[in-house]
Amino acid sequence: MFAFRNPREPLVALGLMSGTSADAIDACAARFCLGQDGRLSWEILATATRPFEDDLRARLLRLLEDTPASASEFCALNAELGEAFAQAALAAMAAGGLRAQDIDVIGSHGQTLAHMPPGSASVSGTLQLAEPAIIAARTSILTIADFRQADMAAGGHGAPLVPLADRWLFQQPDSGCAMQNIGGVGNVTLLPPKNAGRPIRAFDTGPGNLLIDAAMRRLFDASMDRDGTIAASGACCQSLLSALNAHPAVRAFLDAAPPKSTGRDLFNEALLESALSACGDASAADIIATLTAFTAQTIADSLARWGADPAEDIRTLIIGGGGAKNPTLMRFLDSRLRAFGRPIALKTHADYGIPNAYKEALAFALLAWASLCGAAGAVPSCTGARYGALLGKFMWGGAPARVLE
Repeated sequence: MFAFRNPREPLVALGLMSGTSADAIDACAARFCLGQDGRLSWEILATATRPFEDDLRARLLRLLEDTPASASEFCALNAELGEAFAQAALAAMAAGGLRAQDIDVIGSHGQTLAHMPPGSASVSGTLQLAEPAIIAARTSILTIADFRQADMAAGGHGAPLVPLADRWLFQQPDSGCAMQNIGGVGNVTLLPPKNAGRPIRAFDTGPGNLLIDAAMRRLFDASMDRDGTIAASGACCQSLLSALNAHPAVRAFLDAAPPKSTGRDLFNEALLESALSACGDASAADIIATLTAFTAQTIADSLARWGADPAEDIRTLIIGGGGAKNPTLMRFLDSRLRAFGRPIALKTHADYGIPNAYKEALAFALLAWASLCGAAGAVPSCTGARYGALLGKFMWGGAPARVLE
């Protein structure tokens, strides 16, 4: 009979994350232990990144851009992604000198192919691929996956799910901070001072790198604007920025009060195509600069609009994800925050001992730890769910199951 583990005993979890950009799988193994004082101690043991093979990523991007596909293609992708996620886990284990018996659980986010939160379609739902049975079989480790479904069944958006990790890892007794992830999509967690007794809040802010990456593929045949070099060489095109802000679906999302979530259902190639008609004689570099400015604007505006409660005392914005490595985006964001007159310091996860590239993989390791201990992983004040749900589907690894005679 399965028994939940004791959170006050040291447990090792390995998180696997592939974001909306669909460029690579990040793996992070960490040890967690809840102290008698209720404080979480944690230590990162190993990290690894496994880029997607070119053919697999190309097929993924076609599906993410709503190219019609057969059921057999979905089936094949689910299996191939399961193999790729398993290899990422094994790479992290090798990097840290860890064996299967050293790890208690793997938490796999999977690769999101579709996410339809409440209100976005006639039926809400979410779909992540990367077969957890394959991960469990290849690693011989208990694997928990499909984290978003239980929160959506409880009436939530199934996103964002990192706030639990943000609370455990970053919340301070007497000062507030905001955690901003800039992956394919941007999402923020607002952490009031722990002693304030207020709920934490979190929501998606809009595009992170999605539109920038899509434009880089189209205009420069490159996967990203590495180090923000192209954006830094261009100038903001006000007509393009205005077109993005005036797009009805974009405006509806930006004006909606939290909880809210988004993704490629809105910030996609079709949106980019419609907006580019407003570019006039803007250069390709100007377009990248404008899309970078748009991401900075949506983050800063979200913080100014939904994070201005004095009781939350937000003094620091801590950036993670791929966007943290883009100095042009960080400069645009800092400028936008200064324009609001907000005395907010910009920092990155690396300032707190967490590699910027692995914060979300660490978060899913922590979510797997919580599920293994029988604890809720979603925060209702962030997702809008009726209750905090125990997240994930459990897939056993290790020895073959016994046979009943």
